[in-house]
Order: sequence, then structure tokens, then C-alpha cells
Amino acid sequence: MSETSALLQAWATNEAANQYLLSNVPPEAWDVKMPNGKGRTVAGIAMHIHNVRMMWLKGPKAAEPFTVEAARTALSESHKTVADAVGPLLPDGKFPGFGSHATAR
Repeated sequence: MSETSALLQAWATNEAANQYLLSNVPPEAWDVKMPNGKGRTVAGIAMHIHNVRMMWLKGPKAAEPFTVEAARTALSESHKTVADAVGPLLPDGKFPGFGSHATAR
């Protein structure tokens, strides 16, 4: 397996884990705030992941309210868009501009 293929496979595994976690979050936990008032809710974390991906791609950010279904769809779409955009740009699995420490090994 090439380094690029391994990186894209790891990206797909990350998305599968995200989808698994979101599909198993109890609905009552989706918008629960942390007791100390700091940090993001589960909805906020999912929205943040999607919005950072879209920031990389200069695409539209997610809008609130961010339901579980909307999160799963948005993350699935942004996952595919990032994979399609980044995969062809990774010669030998290396991230251009990040030096030798950032490889898909």
C-alpha cells in the first residue's frame, strides 16, 4: 500500500469513528454543557470539526442548530470533499510544506 493510500485509509477510518460515535450519542447528551461552563457540547464539537474542514476548503460553514442528522451528513460530505481535494496533492504521502516529520507512515 502506498503512503498516500495509507493516509487516505486512515482519513476514512477517522470518519467511520466519527460516524460511529455520533450514531451512539444519546439524544439527551447532544447539547449538554460542561458543568464548569467551559468547552463545547457534543454538537459544538461536531460542528467545529466540520467547520475546520470547510475552512481548509474555503467552503460554507455549518449553520445552527446542528442536529445529529445534520452533523452526520455534514461530516460525511466534508470528509469526502477533503479526501477528494487532498489525495491527489500528496506525492508519496507527504504533506507539502510540512517537512519530513509530517508523513503518512
